[in-house]
Amino acid sequence: MESIRQIVATQLRKAASHNPDVSSPPVCILWPDHDCVWASAIASLQGELPELFILGAYDPDNRTGPAIWLRCVLARKLQSATIPAELQPIFYLPGVSRSDLRAIESCRKELKPIAELQYRGVIWSHPNGKDWTPQAFLKAACGIETASDNATRESVPRALPDLLDLKVASLQGKRIDAAYLNKLVIGGDPVRDILRWMDRSDFFRSECCDAVWAAFVETCKAEFSFNPSSDDILLAAERLAEHKDKWKQVWERFCEAPDRYPNIPGLIGKCQMTEKADLFTCADAFEGWPQWNEQQEKNLLGALAALKNAEPSSTREKLLELESEHGARRNTVWGRLGMAPLATALEHLAVIASVTKSQLASGNAEELANRYSNAGWKADNAVLMALASRGRQEERTAIEESVRAIYLPWLEDSAHHLQILAEEGKYPFQSSRSGKPVSFEDGCCLVFVDGLRMDAGQRLISMLEKQGFDVTGQPVWSALPSVTATAKPAVLPAWSGLAGPDASADFEPVLSQGSKSSKGSQIVRKQLDSIGWQILEGNTSGAVKGNAWCEAGDIDKQGHDSGLKLAASLDAVLSEIVEKVSMLLSAGWSKVRIVTDHGWLLMPGGLPKAEMASFLAESKWGRCAAMKAGAQSKEKLYGWFWNPAVHFALAPGVSCYRANMEYAHGGISLQECLTLQLTVQAKEGASSLFDVSISKVQWVQQRCNVTLQGLTDGLLIDIREAPNKPDSSLLAGPPRQVQDPEPSFAVDDSHNGKAAVVVLLDANGNVVTQVKTVVGGGLYGNA
Repeated sequence: MESIRQIVATQLRKAASHNPDVSSPPVCILWPDHDCVWASAIASLQGELPELFILGAYDPDNRTGPAIWLRCVLARKLQSATIPAELQPIFYLPGVSRSDLRAIESCRKELKPIAELQYRGVIWSHPNGKDWTPQAFLKAACGIETASDNATRESVPRALPDLLDLKVASLQGKRIDAAYLNKLVIGGDPVRDILRWMDRSDFFRSECCDAVWAAFVETCKAEFSFNPSSDDILLAAERLAEHKDKWKQVWERFCEAPDRYPNIPGLIGKCQMTEKADLFTCADAFEGWPQWNEQQEKNLLGALAALKNAEPSSTREKLLELESEHGARRNTVWGRLGMAPLATALEHLAVIASVTKSQLASGNAEELANRYSNAGWKADNAVLMALASRGRQEERTAIEESVRAIYLPWLEDSAHHLQILAEEGKYPFQSSRSGKPVSFEDGCCLVFVDGLRMDAGQRLISMLEKQGFDVTGQPVWSALPSVTATAKPAVLPAWSGLAGPDASADFEPVLSQGSKSSKGSQIVRKQLDSIGWQILEGNTSGAVKGNAWCEAGDIDKQGHDSGLKLAASLDAVLSEIVEKVSMLLSAGWSKVRIVTDHGWLLMPGGLPKAEMASFLAESKWGRCAAMKAGAQSKEKLYGWFWNPAVHFALAPGVSCYRANMEYAHGGISLQECLTLQLTVQAKEGASSLFDVSISKVQWVQQRCNVTLQGLTDGLLIDIREAPNKPDSSLLAGPPRQVQDPEPSFAVDDSHNGKAAVVVLLDANGNVVTQVKTVVGGGLYGNA
């Protein structure tokens, strides 16, 4: 299919056709255009016609020059203006009509050098003797009708460069009028353009040439009854907010991607809402006005503040009522832009209210665990989601006070009940003498996560499943007290030699090996060494055989360091764990089991304070204390997991021995003690196992030297910014074939300092193993 440009070129060249028996060939083709209606398209036509030259100011680079220069072109005397021998030059004459050339003696001085060419050459004009217009040409040569109104005639020159690109067949049967041509000039999307103009009007105008701006203005007048040149931009904002008639499509486009137009909400905010607008009506009526949303947020803030001293039961009912009133605003454009933080948080407050209506404080430990595992953890998760909501300080305060009002009593009741069970010796994981170490199979890698609470474990399951892994979760009880010193050794795969001394202020067991004993972090390493397990440091995946232990995602440290801010940062920590698990399974481990030591409590406003005289305790933690020998106290005492003869004191309910603690653990509550143990496997059909690992990455300037261990046959190596994204490769070409155990490759210095990942790939492009690095070395650059 031919484009209009090709047909114009063909017709121009055909003008030189002649009967050699009657006449000589024309020396050139003259193209007069008195009204300059073709001028905008000449530059693009020159790409199609190397023989096309323009009468004008001297500019040989653009094949333009005065009449005398055109005579030199005709004589083929200019090296800078060569014409194929088989073609006659075409001279485009803007501002010149055929009649201007006819009267040689009276024609303009600047035309005289070429006036006589009308006799030796040929003039390309309409059969009626007039200059060709684009409309006449489209009808005569292409069979395309155009509207005959003034608006269309004015639009044609602006649209001509774009119109010439179109295929003739694509225009057959279409109405070619001003509206069509203006849309063509501005890219065919006036809705997008008016939003861009409203968002940054000055910038938009500066980016438009006069032709495009004129087309945009005419399109707005025709499509939206609005003139960007003369009407106030606030009028456009008002019409957008009302989104009636043709402005509805503009509003819908804005709602699809409001982040693209960050200045529009402020623009609408400067307008006055229409007289009929009721600030308290539903979202459907006035969702286009940010003022309405802002007033609704103020109303909600007042309603939440009024709940400060209400009873928990009435607070729950009110929150559910508010959710039915304000929930719809989350789905408005203002909600998606983060301008409705209270309505956003209310979704999670309603979940807390709904879940905490059902009390957990009944039944035995198994029944308690079932209710919490099935539904209770959702309240904990909703608390985190609510606390992670954005907003001003007064809004965050209202959210935190609402959380505390309904969440704290519910926590207290279930914690007291579980503590009674523990006092009666009915806590399931009471002692190392009756418990068992973590189970494992050959090819299994244990990943320890400090502080993976039940709700965080459920989030992690969802994140891993989205990556395509098979995940199962098993509720497990923490060792007591629920502190890392006690509970981490309890999730080791072996306990041989571990025991609790007769007194311990730090709740750490000892590992006895002959006459020597170890404590703290030494326990983990020595115990794993004793059973032949690998300990994987950093981002290594080890030799994929036997078993291995590694650690990832220190949630507990985040909680101690940042308190309530943990709510906003938790997903980032969980993402690190997902990356770790993915790397291990890609390396060939058949199974990854994620274990943890304990959960935790998180309470806005701080957990209640429990009093204990300091002289009674050897050491006093947030939720538990090691009592001094012989101390007489009314505190309830519980047996230590590693030595039941040693007792610790526990702050009752969810209270703390320290004031103002937002984050704490060490006591007995479902949130601290019942966690999830996850088993993760690659789905069937994942890449086959490779007994290979990356043992070393060393940079020498821009060259990366890698050392591999294991079988490397059939593997490829690459360095990427994201391990599973081939298009993030930093190599100049495709992944390199591994030829020996010490492959080496260079990376362009433009990538120096970038965080990257060295990956080994199988023949299908699946990641087999990976190691993080930094291009060029530096911190973490060499592994």
